[in-house]
Amino acid sequence: NRKLHSTFGKYCVEIRNPLQFFNVMTDIMEAGGTKPLSIFKPVAYEGRDFNAEEQPMRDVAFIGPAGNAWEQEARMLWRPPGGSKTFPMIVDAPELKSFCRSV
Repeated sequence: NRKLHSTFGKYCVEIRNPLQFFNVMTDIMEAGGTKPLSIFKPVAYEGRDFNAEEQPMRDVAFIGPAGNAWEQEARMLWRPPGGSKTFPMIVDAPELKSFCRSV
């Protein structure tokens, strides 16, 4: 898709069967000793403008700009257990390769 490529660049990846991808990734993380809070759901395109006194009605990780509704995006989030500090990690998971296709 030309619009996705121009928006996300040459590293844009389509994930086929996202629910199965999510489940396999969660299993891999749990097998490695991490027990994350795993969330997979569609994005609500309603804008992300909040002032300091407001609490967003939804988790901001799953809110997108109203103008991006054409993306029909679902997001996957793995939060560390018990409010642990978040840190980047590389997961070497060849079994996930079959789910991914360059766009």
